[in-house]
Amino acid sequence: MILASIDLGSNSVILLIMEYNPSTNSIIKISDFYTTPRISESLTINDGISELAIGRLENVLMEFNRIIKDSRCEQVIVSATNAFRIAKNAIKLKKFLEEKYNWKISILKGEEERGYHFWVLLYRNTKRIIPF
Repeated sequence: MILASIDLGSNSVILLIMEYNPSTNSIIKISDFYTTPRISESLTINDGISELAIGRLENVLMEFNRIIKDSRCEQVIVSATNAFRIAKNAIKLKKFLEEKYNWKISILKGEEERGYHFWVLLYRNTKRIIPF
């Protein structure tokens, strides 16, 4: 099964394409892509993500969507972090992106984000998916 994971960070957006083998409970990285659209540029708690930053994010996601389709991914997992937690317009932007790409975007809480980092480090050392 080919999977895609997109991490919508405050400054970077990362796409990871991987193959999951359920019989061995393992993942093989196929490719990864890293960009810096800086979506939190000029963001404060009272402001939203700027139109300029949204434009940069959309350009990245259009390219990532093309890569996902070309890779024949069966599932796309998208998570967003701090910029989406604090921006006034985050929910509106989330809904727009979900409708445009037919993805479900999870806005991670701070403790969830820290937990994901732990699982990534664990995976890097074991190359196995640890059920939780």
